[in-house]
Amino acid sequence: MTLWKKAVALLLAAAMMVPLALAAPSTEGSFSDVEDHWAQAEIEKAVATGWVDGYPDGTFQPEQTITRAEFTKLLLDAIHLTPDSEIVAWMKGASQAQAPLEDMADHWLTEGGWMDAALVSGMVVTQDYNYHNFRPEKPIARYEIALMTTRALGQVKEGNQLLDSLDYTDDNTILPWMKGYVNEAVKAGVLHGYPDGSFQPHATSTRAEAG
Repeated sequence: MTLWKKAVALLLAAAMMVPLALAAPSTEGSFSDVEDHWAQAEIEKAVATGWVDGYPDGTFQPEQTITRAEFTKLLLDAIHLTPDSEIVAWMKGASQAQAPLEDMADHWLTEGGWMDAALVSGMVVTQDYNYHNFRPEKPIARYEIALMTTRALGQVKEGNQLLDSLDYTDDNTILPWMKGYVNEAVKAGVLHGYPDGSFQPHATSTRAEAG
């Protein structure tokens, strides 16, 4: 892995510990529901540096699951593919257009330009989703995190490798096409297995636990 990719992987791993909140954030630097939480220091540091925001009611909700939409914005922020960036503008002119996602027209992710950035960069692929419905408010599964972060790291070729098995007790629940992506995300330090030796690809993570 190149130094650039290592740097991106470290940034993703750090950012994913305290995923992004909603489009209408709280401007407070501390939250009523993170005191004595195991991730309190990381949450407060991330808020201070502008990585993440809380909710309008002054909470951070660290035990709430992170949605596909929230994770998409988090990941784009982490790799600096913001809607107003020069590289996204270049990608829009150079990339082959994908079919649109059918359920995203009025979503804040689209209105803010984030979905365009995800599509033109190839981080989100329309064909991955049944009937081209992204279902943005669905909690994101661990295998989806592996898929999107591996693409963000430019490791698609490696992710597409068909591996016979991974060293997890629930290896039989990791579909063959997922294994290369899971393997790359774990190697990058973005995801880890559980203490019982499982990976649980279809499990969802809380906002404090993601990654």
